[in-house]
Amino acid sequence: MRLIQALKTYRQEVQGRFHMPGHKGKELTNTTNPYLSFDFDVTEVGGLDNLHQPAGVIQDLLEEISRLYEVKQSYISTNGSTTCLQSAILGLTKPGESLIMSRDCHKAVYNATLLGDLKPIYLPAAPNSDIGLTWRQDLEEYEKILSQSNAKVVVVTYPTYYGLCCDIQALVNMAHRHGKWIIVDEAHGSHLKFSDRLPLSAEEAGADVIVQSSHKTLPALTQTSLLHVNTHFEADNIGAFMNILLTTSPSYLMMASLENAINFMADEGVHRIHQNLEHLQILKKKYPFAGQIYKDKSFFQKNGVFDFDETKLLFRFKEIGLTGNAGMRKLRKECGIEMEMADLSYVNGFMTAADDPQDLEALFIGVDKLVKTEKIKIKATREMFPFKYYQPKMEMTIRQAFYRKKENMRLNQSSGRIAGDYIIPYPPGIPMVCPGEMVTQENIEAIQAYEEANIHVMGIQNNEIKVIKE
Repeated sequence: MRLIQALKTYRQEVQGRFHMPGHKGKELTNTTNPYLSFDFDVTEVGGLDNLHQPAGVIQDLLEEISRLYEVKQSYISTNGSTTCLQSAILGLTKPGESLIMSRDCHKAVYNATLLGDLKPIYLPAAPNSDIGLTWRQDLEEYEKILSQSNAKVVVVTYPTYYGLCCDIQALVNMAHRHGKWIIVDEAHGSHLKFSDRLPLSAEEAGADVIVQSSHKTLPALTQTSLLHVNTHFEADNIGAFMNILLTTSPSYLMMASLENAINFMADEGVHRIHQNLEHLQILKKKYPFAGQIYKDKSFFQKNGVFDFDETKLLFRFKEIGLTGNAGMRKLRKECGIEMEMADLSYVNGFMTAADDPQDLEALFIGVDKLVKTEKIKIKATREMFPFKYYQPKMEMTIRQAFYRKKENMRLNQSSGRIAGDYIIPYPPGIPMVCPGEMVTQENIEAIQAYEEANIHVMGIQNNEIKVIKE
């Protein structure tokens, strides 16, 4: 099947989109957007400025973005947040140094340790059995790690893919108290600034560098991202790495869509977000079967989560005897609704300012219908995490492992061997094992549990993984 035909088929089958990108396929201005056409797909010609050394219209856009987010300086990426995260980390560290990072960081952060020859020191992340998601925030333990390390940079994820929010203000204050810079991967939080009914943004908390995937939660094209410098320090190296890692042919269509998204959020974003949040409260009561498995802020805070971004629409299908994967497939097949992701327990949908109350109602109608149908079946007994979490032992750095010779080995025979590649269940996308870490029997059992539930595990092919050759 050709790509264009596959896209056409998708549009015919799907009426409700609760996944990235944040524009949801809608034209959000009064007229169609002529700049999103081949006519406006240009390069750095006269009058259009240059993203690598902006001095005209792109510089004006950057200053507008900085004013809106109330930060010192902003950068645009048309390579996604990967370029931003790696530029920030490489720009604030030197080869051979340590980097404090939460274990639930994006793969881009791990790869930055490879590129920068950095040694990671992990802030632990582990499953919370009450909510069935990875969530652990032990500020006392974090303080101990920060106080005992000479690393000068800390990287944390906020919010998580599921909308779970740590006490970002406390973490920022802690990092600064120990003389460290803090980079916040706010890829899923570029909308937080636009509503006081949502968790505190990392910018408002005073984080030093913030990275945002604009395309995830704003109505911008895929791959548009922002990097904000939010403190007074020399940021030249960050800018230099942005120029090194960013494509020399940045898309003007992407930049134009970002400008449009920023303007839309400034003009209408607050109203539309608030309208949708209020409508959610109506829908969970109007459709009680859907409301039965819909998990909002009160559920997560009751179970120890500091805060929760309610633009993430989480339905815990496990409670009616379905895995999240099965629930997501049924929503697509039976209701024409495509969600963002699913795991063993939850289905996760993204709500953005592009959604209308009618879109949300269609989703709750679909979930309500499925719950009515499925609730009479035998309940599933498998827990979200049918295994304990073990932090693998690091035998060598990711960079050292990258350059070592590797061989393929059957997964069930790999206990005690050093991994040669990432092993990442997706979702949630958190590395279970990194290159250079020892594979354990517990890891193997956990991987097998994911695969039995049809959760894709990156790093495994034909039931084999790469290990360091002995």
